[in-house]
Amino acid sequence: MFTRWDYIPIFEQRLVDYVMPDVAWCGGISELRRIGAMAEPYYVRISPHDALGPVSIMAGFHVCMTTPNLYRQECVHIWFEDFKKIVKPMFDYHDGAIWPSERPGLGLELDHEAVKQFAVDPWDLKLRRFGL
Repeated sequence: MFTRWDYIPIFEQRLVDYVMPDVAWCGGISELRRIGAMAEPYYVRISPHDALGPVSIMAGFHVCMTTPNLYRQECVHIWFEDFKKIVKPMFDYHDGAIWPSERPGLGLELDHEAVKQFAVDPWDLKLRRFGL
């Protein structure tokens, strides 16, 4: 499922208890908000999916803070230490939750030089063994 139009039959046919749209795949923050709003009258909760890292998590988090039918933000906590290497400042995470920042925008900035250190060649056939 990607855009809100993909979710319509799922909501109408009551096929799910919650959905996991990904802010990066569904069309951004606005589309994620629309999917959440469409799910609400069907009593379907949302749990934004994260597959892309700290920027995606924070984009989903901002939607979460304004979504009444939120279930939870999905993210992989074991990568948070690595995220600290590529974003400044790292988002505030404690007591099992991400906490809002007073910084503008998503509240963090990518360290582009640090990101380059983790770059991989998508055409490297050795990486395909690992599903990358």
